[in-house]
Amino acid sequence: MNRDKKSLIAGYIMAICGFICILITALNYLFRWKMGIPPAALGIVFLGVGMVWIKRSRERLKKP
Repeated sequence: MNRDKKSLIAGYIMAICGFICILITALNYLFRWKMGIPPAALGIVFLGVGMVWIKRSRERLKKP
């Protein structure tokens, strides 16, 4: 597997982890769970970085 495909997979994994962190924070707020530190900021960062990696990897894979 080449580097661009690995970067694409890593981007999807980071974006999914970021979405899950944001989802946990939203559920924590809605159901008033008593969780420790809300991971919203970390989730936003993971989601942003993952989306950038996905975009760059797709652009590199499209080039002949």
